[in-house]
Amino acid sequence: MSANPMIFAIPSKGRLKDQVEDWLAGCGFKLEMTGGARGYSAELGGLPGVSVRLLSAGDIAAGLDSGELHLGVTGEDLLRERGDDMDSRVMLLRALGFGRADLVVPAPKSWLDVATMADIDDVGHLHLAKTGRRLRVATKYVTQTRAFFARHGVFDEEERLGQRFYVDALVQVDAALGDDGCGIVGTGDYGALFAEIERLVRGRRHLLIESLALEI
Repeated sequence: MSANPMIFAIPSKGRLKDQVEDWLAGCGFKLEMTGGARGYSAELGGLPGVSVRLLSAGDIAAGLDSGELHLGVTGEDLLRERGDDMDSRVMLLRALGFGRADLVVPAPKSWLDVATMADIDDVGHLHLAKTGRRLRVATKYVTQTRAFFARHGVFDEEERLGQRFYVDALVQVDAALGDDGCGIVGTGDYGALFAEIERLVRGRRHLLIESLALEI
């Protein structure tokens, strides 16, 4: 082992650890424990310059973010929770195809008419109108949840700070109405079109950007 080895962290237990070991073996590298079967350090056969640490998936994400670890196998969801600018500090090299987890937006079964995010938009408006309060979202994955709902306009910060929107409107007109090449009679009034779109964007607040797009 070299004096300054590359530190490679893998999950310390469970199915994810077994899957990582199988993946390494398939690459030709056998994991050799150096602290016994329950140890938290190991080596990779054939790679003498690499020191393996066995840590929790959360500790691996934190170590990669801080720079304490050089390489690691952990969940992308845990890395994303380290902050919106995670990509500026950690490079994702390869998706290994195991340990997958989907983040979903569940709602109470008693909400009989709620099946889509647009329905949540309607419920949010009704709840705000009746109580003066906004819907509350509970989650373990705060950063990713905030980023998801921020794109849809649920959080108070979007109303307080505002956002910059670019509206790309596709307009269908009868080009033959202005076929003399110089007249404007019968052509589209782009000034009026802009004013109408601006009125819609600046008007009633939409919790979902898709709802605003449908109104436009």
